[in-house]
Amino acid sequence: DHGGAVEFIHCPHLDDPTTPLIDLEVLVAGTHASNTRCTFGCDSPEQWACLQCGGVHCGRYVQKHSLEHHLTNPNHMTAASLADLSVHCYKCSGYVEHPRLEPILARLRALKFAV
Repeated sequence: DHGGAVEFIHCPHLDDPTTPLIDLEVLVAGTHASNTRCTFGCDSPEQWACLQCGGVHCGRYVQKHSLEHHLTNPNHMTAASLADLSVHCYKCSGYVEHPRLEPILARLRALKFAV
C-alpha cells in the first residue's frame, strides 16, 4: 500500500452464503464508534471491526492486531475501518465490496454519524 487511490475488488469469499457475517445487533455505539480503542488497548485512529465477530483491533500500520486476529482465526477474514468504513479482506489481500456488506456498512454509518 503506497497511498493514493485504492481499487476495490469483489470479494469471492462472500459469494459463499455460509461465510459468516456479524449480526447487526452486535454492532453498538459504545463499541463500534470511530473513537473506539483496540481490544488490546492501542490508542490509534486506525481501528478495524472484525465483520465475523465484532472485535475491534488496530490496523496493520499500528500494532497489527487486526491482522493477528485473522491469523489466529482464519475464518475471520473481513474487517471494516471505523475511520472511513472501507472493508479489507485478508484472504483477498485488498479492499473489497460485496452486496452482503451493505447492511453492515449502513449500520456502521448510522453509528458513526448518529443517524
